[in-house]
Amino acid sequence: MDQANQQDKKHKGGMLRPRTMVQACGLALAAMSLAYAPQAAAENFTLDNGDQGQWSAGLSFGDAWRTTNPDPALYSPVYNNGGRYGRAGDGNQVGDLNFGKGASISAPITINGEVQLKHDNLGFVLGARAWYDETLETHNMARGNMNNGYVPNSKLNDSGFYPGTKFEDAVLTNAYVFGNFEPIEGKPLNVKLGDQVVNWGESLFIPGINSFGAFNYQALVTPGATIKDALLPIPQIDANWGLGDGLSLEGFYQFTWVKSVLPGCGTYWSISDIYNCGGSSGPLLGDSTGTNQYAQLNGLTPLTGLMAQLGVPNYAPNFRVGSQPDIKAKNSGQAGLSLHYYADSIETDFGFYAAAYNPRTPDLDLYRVATADPQSFFSGTFNGAPVTSLLALLGGVAGKAQGLATQAGQAAQAAQAAAAAGNAAAAAQYAAGAQAAAAGAKQLGAAAQALGNLVPLVTPVTAGWDYSGSTIKEFGISAATTIGGWAVGGEVSISKDVPVQLNPGDMVVGYIMGNPLLGKALGATGAALNGNAGPLASWATVPMGTILKGYDLHNKVQVQANTSKVFSQVAGAESLTLVGEIGIEKWSGISDPNTPGNLRYGRGFAYGYANPGTPGGGAVCAILNNPGASQGYCNATGFDTPSDWGYRVMAELSYPDVIAGWNLKPRVFWSQDVHGYSADGIFSQNREVLGLTMRADYNNKYYAQITYTTFNHDATYDVLHDRDNIAIVGGINF
Repeated sequence: MDQANQQDKKHKGGMLRPRTMVQACGLALAAMSLAYAPQAAAENFTLDNGDQGQWSAGLSFGDAWRTTNPDPALYSPVYNNGGRYGRAGDGNQVGDLNFGKGASISAPITINGEVQLKHDNLGFVLGARAWYDETLETHNMARGNMNNGYVPNSKLNDSGFYPGTKFEDAVLTNAYVFGNFEPIEGKPLNVKLGDQVVNWGESLFIPGINSFGAFNYQALVTPGATIKDALLPIPQIDANWGLGDGLSLEGFYQFTWVKSVLPGCGTYWSISDIYNCGGSSGPLLGDSTGTNQYAQLNGLTPLTGLMAQLGVPNYAPNFRVGSQPDIKAKNSGQAGLSLHYYADSIETDFGFYAAAYNPRTPDLDLYRVATADPQSFFSGTFNGAPVTSLLALLGGVAGKAQGLATQAGQAAQAAQAAAAAGNAAAAAQYAAGAQAAAAGAKQLGAAAQALGNLVPLVTPVTAGWDYSGSTIKEFGISAATTIGGWAVGGEVSISKDVPVQLNPGDMVVGYIMGNPLLGKALGATGAALNGNAGPLASWATVPMGTILKGYDLHNKVQVQANTSKVFSQVAGAESLTLVGEIGIEKWSGISDPNTPGNLRYGRGFAYGYANPGTPGGGAVCAILNNPGASQGYCNATGFDTPSDWGYRVMAELSYPDVIAGWNLKPRVFWSQDVHGYSADGIFSQNREVLGLTMRADYNNKYYAQITYTTFNHDATYDVLHDRDNIAIVGGINF
């Protein structure tokens, strides 16, 4: 749509900028390897009244299959996945476990189209996309998801999923009007109003200045998707004014906040069992039902037996945590301004940018508000009664156990005395009584220990996703030119007040283990746990109703550079295209996670709690992370770091008219995150992605492609490192 996309051109000479509008993160890296389906070429038409227009449409169908087994290092030990028990520190990952090796992960049929109509200097653009995913809509999944109650071997439920992530749906991709004006002779002004995408900067693979946009990460990993499918339109006004002498000015104002969306819970690319679900509660600890946890924390067998003796035969405690509604960001305060200058003498375009936007992705908050389920330890009650009742019960049980132990000792002494007096019958009677009393004492003792272990978990808590962190301020400069036949671009950006997620393990452990009830329940052991509750132990004593914000605000400086070139006649091909980009980040206020008391950021909940660096911290961590685990997650590694960097490269050969007019394009994509863990998820040390694609197309109308994507399975803190897959896509552009 040439009238509607002037922002994609150089501000002098109409030379296209060498860029791709893709937001990078773990999901985006997986998507980059897929070699997107080609977009349909626009067809021109003219109405009887002389109005001109363009239209395009496409239909695609595809399927993708998993090529590796789920890695036990990424799911909880409470799961037995075909005899492979998990080794992750904690958490639950049914999205990973729902798909075994060889299973179809997505099989969509997608149709998209766009039309533009222009009358004189005014016009409109309207685009839409609709899809149906046969795999996600009809296949039974081993573990289910929150929305279907985690019913095994049942269909997933996408009720409450965010728009654009459902298994069957339709969305608008563009809906705006535009006008081309010339308020001053020789100084054209292009204005667009409505739901649209605005993109700035020179990034190719690594997001930078363009981070103010919203993205659909589900579309990014859908077989047959186009790049355009991943860009969410935002209601806004955008104006670009050519000032002459190589200068142009562009600005936008967004009327409504739009969030980025990630795949729904229980699907292959889901990053959390409690994100994008729509359910009322989900497991914080244990398995998908929230009823299992490591032996060190539950002891449910003796406790259940005790409750039956006390007249509560159906007692079934769980570790499910209630969810709160999302806290949305405000609609106001989102705008940007850019100035471009094209220097003829050096054939270089310079850009200067300032923008403000509200967070597109959420952070996790905890609430000191009770979970509604009375059987949950996070309801703040014990089987519906206040926690003080549990303490009283604990004291009573412990006293009874001690009393029975005393009776057992006395009966044993009486048995010995009767035997010494030659009274065999009395000795046998006393001995039987001693055994019964000892057995009762043992049973009650085990129950008392189980109660003691559970006391600190009887804590009122719910959780929710928060987009309201702060308005992020973005400032940047960019340059694009050609050097020795290579297109070269780069940018430097400064992001202020970026919300950065506190480590979820520290949040939960601090909230629970900082509980003063530990001392009452477990004595010296409880005091030791209190002393090793990590940097957020103070969270345990906040008043009821408090929202514990799970983020801090930090600043980021990012530098990135990219280059591309097309070579002729290489390896028997008509052309070879090479593209590469490198990025470096520097964050403020993120310190050494090994220093006791320092706040720690990032690192997924699947990796459990890490040693806080305090005396006894290692032993406490081993208990909480299950001593059977051998992953080393107690080490204070994998947290966000103050600096990080990585690079992406892509190469594509083009062989035209190989077979009966069909063109072949083999492609290789490689990504490596070399050092550090970035707070925005762009870089995760040792994460590597290799994508191999073969695409065939005929006259830009018919196409088919196959892509194999593999990850570095040794990238410990990449939660998607076991998601290898192969995808096949076919389609037609009308």
